[in-house]
Amino acid sequence: MSQQAAPTQPAPAAPSAPAAPVQDAETWTRHPAQVLTPSQTWEFSPGSAQGFVAEPSVLYDASTGLYTMWYSGGWEKCSTGTATSTDGITWVKNPANPILGQGKMGQTIACRNFVVKHDAEVYVYFSNSVGNTPGTIYVTHSEDGINNLAPPIPFMTPGTVDTNLANSWMVFNGTKWKFFYDSMTPENVWETFSATCDSPLGPCIKDSGPLKGLQIGTGVYGGGWVQMQNGRYNTYFLASVAGHLFTPVYHACDAGTGTVTFDNHGSLVVDMLPGNDQTGDPFLIDGANLPDRQSRMWVTDVYNPTGHATIGMATHTGPLSDIPCPVGN
Repeated sequence: MSQQAAPTQPAPAAPSAPAAPVQDAETWTRHPAQVLTPSQTWEFSPGSAQGFVAEPSVLYDASTGLYTMWYSGGWEKCSTGTATSTDGITWVKNPANPILGQGKMGQTIACRNFVVKHDAEVYVYFSNSVGNTPGTIYVTHSEDGINNLAPPIPFMTPGTVDTNLANSWMVFNGTKWKFFYDSMTPENVWETFSATCDSPLGPCIKDSGPLKGLQIGTGVYGGGWVQMQNGRYNTYFLASVAGHLFTPVYHACDAGTGTVTFDNHGSLVVDMLPGNDQTGDPFLIDGANLPDRQSRMWVTDVYNPTGHATIGMATHTGPLSDIPCPVGN
């Protein structure tokens, strides 16, 4: 999720609300209730009555009709748990949570996850960092991404311009894997970078970055999702026009076939709920692959200064291919 303070610390003073960007033609309908809220002990910080569940990644299994969500819980000891659902709205949490972090799989911190399925294997990417602590992105995998996980290995490590790695998202572009990730720069600004990989396990070569257009304002990292659509990278991501707070979800497409340069900042598509100041970490499933043909987007909603976070959902009638790239891309 974005760079909110830990629950025991006050968040930066909120700036004046920015003018809303021009919206495109998309119509996403928010589910009236949050679909995942804190309830398990590990999802709460010590001494805090308000827990933290965030950063959803969801896969749908057509053979069982089940959705599986990987999500972050807790904050200072941020870890990864899972839950299952038959409709994407009502979830049953794994009693063995967390599956990563708090000592599981040898990890103390393991959150900001992203999952991708390829050749009957589920790959789970996660960061070993929260806040501004230097972080590395790891990957583990198994047949279901939950049980019998392989020992996590470092997948992307900090460099001279990407000094602290956080959220990530992966997509196959037809020939190579493209890995997008967020990092703090030496100037202490969060930006989005990319790398080109031979497989979900690497090796990878970092592209020159950061990516133009996938950062609005400063101090907030993307926490996004991406797919290939008509030969272009199509992404939904978290950003801000005013720095740390007021961070809704935007939609952007790359500037041309085969490139990873985004030529504008995208369009606002999912705004914040009343009373919260961050909505982000979008993860989408294309309605073209679902029985009811409704595309689904799960997002994190954060309430500062407590750092309380829940997960909501929005739906769009029809496949994502029906949604045009924002004007200007």
